[in-house]
Amino acid sequence: MVQVDIDQTLNNPFLLQVLFRITQTISPKTAKGILNIWKKIRSLFHFVDKLEQQLVSNLEEIFPSEYSKKELRKIASDCFYLRSRALYDFYHYRNDIAALRKHIHVTPKAQSLINQIAQSNRGAIAISPHFVGADIVAIELAQQIKNIQVISIANPKKSYQLDNQIREDYGLRITPASMNALRSAAKSLKAGGMAATGIDRAFPEEHFPNSFFGKPAYLPTFYIRLALRYQVPIYQFIGLVDGDGNYTMEGTGPIWLKKYPSLKEEVVENSKEIIALTESAIQAHPEQWSMFHPLWADQFEKERVNHVTRRSNKKES
Repeated sequence: MVQVDIDQTLNNPFLLQVLFRITQTISPKTAKGILNIWKKIRSLFHFVDKLEQQLVSNLEEIFPSEYSKKELRKIASDCFYLRSRALYDFYHYRNDIAALRKHIHVTPKAQSLINQIAQSNRGAIAISPHFVGADIVAIELAQQIKNIQVISIANPKKSYQLDNQIREDYGLRITPASMNALRSAAKSLKAGGMAATGIDRAFPEEHFPNSFFGKPAYLPTFYIRLALRYQVPIYQFIGLVDGDGNYTMEGTGPIWLKKYPSLKEEVVENSKEIIALTESAIQAHPEQWSMFHPLWADQFEKERVNHVTRRSNKKES
């Protein structure tokens, strides 16, 4: 079956600039109406929507029996709507952070953790699963904690570079993953700053596989090594959004890592508690989880086989 990457088709620099201009002019109420219409239009193409199919595939790995295929497609559809709502707010409030913050509710526990970090004068690492409200959480953190470095995906495309520019306008320092980024993070931690990153996007180059929902997955672990080397705690923050653009920021921590005889044990054993927190958050809020990329080791093997098959068929034709 032919698959279409709808988001990638729309997600080019020119259209994003147009989208940014539009979000500056339309009201949140109007945006909500437009996004509801777009949700209905998108649902008509679910059978060829590559990102939705991948998200549903990921959800099937997590919920093999709890939901029907139809229910999982509904969760995925809700996720894309909430993601669109969060993107609208991300663009719309670029020049009015105070207005955006009026829509963010920081739970008492999360606020207590933020205060603890801000007053400690020591480095910390903030992690988050890829929830639709992750950017908004990072923006709120940047208003309360100075010197935050976000380690993002390596080699970002032009469209992602535009988003990174907007993130920096909100007060975040964005560094695509690289050895230089890790060295910069080390300096930040030693100076009492914060390093922040997502933790549930596959990193196939990772040496030590994790167990994610009971299956091998190559999730990033560099933050584990940073926390151990510089003896800093890890905090998890998640951002939940509703259809009206109201955000709730939740937090957990501090998590202090343990020393083990070998690097592999340190990475694998220490990641278990953090992965368990991530799994609990996703199970509680599946519609907030916007991971529409291959995630588990066997999914990458399927992608590799399909890629080789396509290349072979192309040569034969």
